[in-house]
Amino acid sequence: MDQTEKPWNNSYTINLDVKPGQTLQSNTSNELKMDAKPRGIALIFVTVPELALEAERYRSIFQQLLFESVICPALTRDQTVAKLSEVADTNTKYKGDGFIMMFIGHGYNERIIGWSAFPQWPPAPRDVLPIRDIVAMFSETRCRTLAQKAKLFVFNCCSEMSGTECVTPGFVNSQSIDTMASLDTKWKNDNKLTHVIYACAQGSKAWHKPVNGPIGHVSVFGQALSHTIAQYSWQKNLYQLFIMSVKRLEEELNQKDKTNCQPEIKMVTVDKKLFFNPGLFNNHTLVALNQ
Repeated sequence: MDQTEKPWNNSYTINLDVKPGQTLQSNTSNELKMDAKPRGIALIFVTVPELALEAERYRSIFQQLLFESVICPALTRDQTVAKLSEVADTNTKYKGDGFIMMFIGHGYNERIIGWSAFPQWPPAPRDVLPIRDIVAMFSETRCRTLAQKAKLFVFNCCSEMSGTECVTPGFVNSQSIDTMASLDTKWKNDNKLTHVIYACAQGSKAWHKPVNGPIGHVSVFGQALSHTIAQYSWQKNLYQLFIMSVKRLEEELNQKDKTNCQPEIKMVTVDKKLFFNPGLFNNHTLVALNQ
């Protein structure tokens, strides 16, 4: 591949074709294992009707990364917890090397807001779920089924704030990681296989927009990350994909002079590299090497 290849232009089709891998990149002590088929389970929660097709795009992307992908639309806080518990609390052996949770919806201050038939602001406590509590469900000590397996949590939320709980919004430099205030140092040290990406937009409703194409609506962060994964995941690890997505966001927003829409992105990362190896799995690779 030409390393100077320019990022793909924005597409507003629903599905993006993920470039398949050519060489398995999970064979060293510095890289997390990712060669099972299926890789694991990917749960995609979406609480904004306009972004239902963006959720479908991610279902397709994760499927192409060989995950069993499921969309979970319009779930309340309690229904979200119940769905996550099906994975976190099961005694059944987990078939795969990783787990993905993506949330596309409303949130604030490192919390997500479950779907409600009667939404209000500030949200009712019964509708709010801290990100800290979600990732705690999958900690190494609690979720034995996924112990020593890669776990990825992506929260694509708006950043409306509530009263005295406000934090100063702003763009987090692409090199700034481990910046989520609600995840303490001890938790991070004890859960080195967990990735948490929290992306949101300054302002209350600037984070998604209608577009002229079959997908209808896209979120600012979701559009950048989906294209980056599709184009580069065959050779780049998760941290590199994250950095490339941030750069893409910066460039696009600067070109449009939309500084008021700049996203705030935080990441808690691990020491080892995570490659998705799209299209490649262990048996397939062995066959190819023996030919």
